[in-house]
Amino acid sequence: MIPKHVAEAVLKAALSSGGDFAEIYAEDQHSSTATLQSGKIEQVVSGREHGAGIRVFLGTRTVYAYTNDTSLKGLTDTALKAAAAIGAIKEGREVTLAPSKVSQISPILLPPSNIEVVRKTDMLKEACFAAKEYDPLIAQVTGTLLEKEKNVLICNSEGLYAEDSRTHVRILSLQSQAWAEKTRWVQQIPALRRAMSSLKAWTLRLLVSRAPSRRSPCSRLPLALQALCP
Repeated sequence: MIPKHVAEAVLKAALSSGGDFAEIYAEDQHSSTATLQSGKIEQVVSGREHGAGIRVFLGTRTVYAYTNDTSLKGLTDTALKAAAAIGAIKEGREVTLAPSKVSQISPILLPPSNIEVVRKTDMLKEACFAAKEYDPLIAQVTGTLLEKEKNVLICNSEGLYAEDSRTHVRILSLQSQAWAEKTRWVQQIPALRRAMSSLKAWTLRLLVSRAPSRRSPCSRLPLALQALCP
């Protein structure tokens, strides 16, 4: 995301006024949300968040600056502003970074961005259909598929240079039940966080079938949330 030599130059600029310690946190995140209601896709929203934050310490004082311009010039200008805000007059120092490998405990075999949109919406439709058919009292089901893919870089003046990728997939279903000719939203099921490679149609049906279907003890317009998965 940010080359090592660029990060070294930026950290040097951040310490140019005599700071004790400087660090960079950068991220590039792609996200999307698909919402299905009454068997139809109502909304699909996608976005991107990109930028870097630079923090400089001097004793107990700290200054933080942020930019979405991650070019060498953009980052250096931001680092110099943070250094100037510290207000010291000491001499700066060089920074040498050593790449650190981040172990992947749960490797993502199938990133969400590599899956066709049609396949995702089909899974969402099947989950909502299973929720709707679970009990005749269920009047309406709204399903949502949330996806986030984030690349992160953390480096500091002590030599740390580490990159990581974080993938988050969440599928949920919000259902309403009809009691005495009144419709009430009573629960949210299931709340599932997994890699797309493990989201199968039978898994979604199983989670829906395990969801309790009962009247909420709350009074008017109740909203009871229940997550069946951690």
